[in-house]
Amino acid sequence: MPHMRLIYPDTIIWNLLCDQNVDPQKLLDALRARRFTLVVSFHTIYELARNFERDEPVGNARGRQLFSYLKRYLDLDIPSTKQLWEMIMAEDEAFKKNLQAIDPLATPEESAIEKSRSISFPSAQLRGV
Repeated sequence: MPHMRLIYPDTIIWNLLCDQNVDPQKLLDALRARRFTLVVSFHTIYELARNFERDEPVGNARGRQLFSYLKRYLDLDIPSTKQLWEMIMAEDEAFKKNLQAIDPLATPEESAIEKSRSISFPSAQLRGV
Protein backbone atom coordinates (compact mmCIF):
# COMPACT_ATOMS: atom_id res chain seq x y z
CA MET A 1 0.00 0.00 0.00
CA PRO A 2 1.43 3.44 -0.90
CA HIS A 3 2.32 5.86 1.88
CA MET A 4 0.16 8.81 2.79
CA ARG A 5 1.45 12.03 1.27
CA LEU A 6 1.89 14.90 3.70
CA ILE A 7 0.62 18.45 3.31
CA TYR A 8 2.30 20.99 5.57
CA PRO A 9 0.04 24.08 5.75
CA ASP A 10 1.81 27.27 6.78
CA THR A 11 0.18 29.78 9.10
CA ILE A 12 -1.47 31.63 6.21
CA ILE A 13 -3.31 28.45 5.20
CA TRP A 14 -4.36 27.73 8.80
CA ASN A 15 -5.70 31.30 9.01
CA LEU A 16 -7.64 30.87 5.76
CA LEU A 17 -9.06 27.49 6.80
CA CYS A 18 -10.17 29.05 10.08
CA ASP A 19 -11.67 32.14 8.44
CA GLN A 20 -13.61 29.97 5.98
CA ASN A 21 -14.60 27.62 8.81
CA VAL A 22 -13.65 24.57 6.73
CA ASP A 23 -14.95 21.45 8.45
CA PRO A 24 -11.87 19.52 9.63
CA GLN A 25 -13.44 16.07 9.32
CA LYS A 26 -14.69 16.70 5.79
CA LEU A 27 -11.37 18.16 4.67
CA LEU A 28 -9.34 15.31 6.15
CA ASP A 29 -11.72 12.71 4.68
CA ALA A 30 -11.42 14.31 1.23
CA LEU A 31 -7.64 14.44 1.48
CA ARG A 32 -7.33 10.88 2.80
CA ALA A 33 -9.44 9.61 -0.11
CA ARG A 34 -6.60 10.91 -2.29
CA ARG A 35 -3.89 9.51 0.05
CA PHE A 36 -3.00 12.92 1.54
CA THR A 37 -3.13 14.21 5.08
CA LEU A 38 -2.40 17.48 6.81
CA VAL A 39 0.43 17.73 9.31
CA VAL A 40 1.01 20.40 11.93
CA SER A 41 4.41 21.47 13.17
CA PHE A 42 5.76 22.72 16.45
CA HIS A 43 6.83 25.82 14.53
CA THR A 44 3.28 26.46 13.29
CA ILE A 45 2.05 26.32 16.91
CA TYR A 46 4.71 28.89 17.81
CA GLU A 47 3.74 31.15 14.91
CA LEU A 48 0.04 30.99 15.76
CA ALA A 49 0.84 31.72 19.41
CA ARG A 50 2.46 34.99 18.35
CA ASN A 51 -1.07 36.42 18.26
CA PHE A 52 -0.73 36.70 22.04
CA GLU A 53 2.62 38.57 22.03
CA ARG A 54 1.29 42.09 22.45
CA ASP A 55 -1.43 41.03 24.89
CA GLU A 56 -4.04 43.06 23.01
CA PRO A 57 -7.73 42.12 22.92
CA VAL A 58 -7.82 41.71 19.12
CA GLY A 59 -4.69 39.52 19.05
CA ASN A 60 -5.85 37.49 22.03
CA ALA A 61 -9.26 36.90 20.44
CA ARG A 62 -7.66 35.88 17.14
CA GLY A 63 -5.26 33.56 18.96
CA ARG A 64 -8.12 31.88 20.82
CA GLN A 65 -10.05 31.51 17.56
CA LEU A 66 -7.08 29.95 15.74
CA PHE A 67 -6.19 27.57 18.57
CA SER A 68 -9.83 26.49 18.96
CA TYR A 69 -9.91 25.75 15.25
CA LEU A 70 -6.56 23.94 15.25
CA LYS A 71 -7.67 21.86 18.24
CA ARG A 72 -10.41 20.37 16.07
CA TYR A 73 -7.70 18.94 13.78
CA LEU A 74 -5.55 17.81 16.69
CA ASP A 75 -8.57 16.00 18.13
CA LEU A 76 -8.73 14.11 14.83
CA ASP A 77 -5.11 13.04 15.40
CA ILE A 78 -3.41 14.72 12.47
CA PRO A 79 0.31 13.98 12.67
CA SER A 80 2.92 16.44 13.89
CA THR A 81 6.35 17.05 12.46
CA LYS A 82 9.51 16.85 14.49
CA GLN A 83 11.04 20.03 15.85
CA LEU A 84 13.04 21.94 13.21
CA TRP A 85 16.36 21.27 14.95
CA GLU A 86 15.54 17.54 15.04
CA MET A 87 14.87 17.53 11.31
CA ILE A 88 18.14 19.35 10.63
CA MET A 89 20.02 16.75 12.70
CA ALA A 90 18.20 13.92 10.89
CA GLU A 91 19.03 15.46 7.50
CA ASP A 92 22.68 15.76 8.51
CA GLU A 93 22.72 12.11 9.57
CA ALA A 94 20.99 11.07 6.34
CA PHE A 95 23.55 13.00 4.32
CA LYS A 96 26.44 11.36 6.17
CA LYS A 97 24.94 7.90 5.65
CA ASN A 98 23.85 8.60 2.06
CA LEU A 99 20.19 8.00 2.92
CA GLN A 100 17.49 9.14 0.50
CA ALA A 101 14.98 10.46 3.06
CA ILE A 102 14.27 11.14 6.70
CA ASP A 103 11.14 10.57 8.76
CA PRO A 104 9.83 14.11 9.42
CA LEU A 105 7.07 13.02 11.80
CA ALA A 106 7.15 13.31 15.56
CA THR A 107 6.57 10.19 17.62
CA PRO A 108 3.06 9.68 19.00
CA GLU A 109 4.41 10.69 22.43
CA GLU A 110 5.91 13.92 21.07
CA SER A 111 2.68 14.66 19.22
CA ALA A 112 0.67 14.14 22.42
CA ILE A 113 2.90 16.62 24.25
CA GLU A 114 2.50 19.17 21.46
CA LYS A 115 -1.25 18.66 21.46
CA SER A 116 -1.48 19.27 25.20
CA ARG A 117 0.74 22.35 24.95
CA SER A 118 -1.16 23.84 22.04
CA ILE A 119 -4.47 23.35 23.82
CA SER A 120 -3.32 24.73 27.17
CA PHE A 121 -1.02 27.51 25.94
CA PRO A 122 -3.63 30.10 24.90
CA SER A 123 -5.58 29.93 28.15
CA ALA A 124 -2.37 30.05 30.22
CA GLN A 125 -1.09 32.96 28.14
CA LEU A 126 -4.29 34.90 28.69
CA ARG A 127 -4.08 34.34 32.45
CA GLY A 128 -0.56 35.77 32.39
CA VAL A 129 1.09 32.46 33.32
